[in-house]
Amino acid sequence: MPLSKDLREFIECLNSNEVEYLIVGALAVSPTLANAESRVPGHIDGLRVQFIGGEALIQNKGATGRAKDRIDAAELRRQDRASS
Repeated sequence: MPLSKDLREFIECLNSNEVEYLIVGALAVSPTLANAESRVPGHIDGLRVQFIGGEALIQNKGATGRAKDRIDAAELRRQDRASS
């Protein structure tokens, strides 16, 4: 997925300053769903990044209390079971 210029520069800045961060939300769903680790290394548009792990993403969505996130968490659990 191509990143906007600003987001690319921001991630490059984080990486060059060795900042610990996680990609969460829609960008994190596909690469992390099947991974039980709390963080998962990966790449976006050629940049090295850290994604939130699948179980942590589901827990994070469940903890927000928002109806949409609870629905997302249930769907992620369903997808995880289907892929196992």
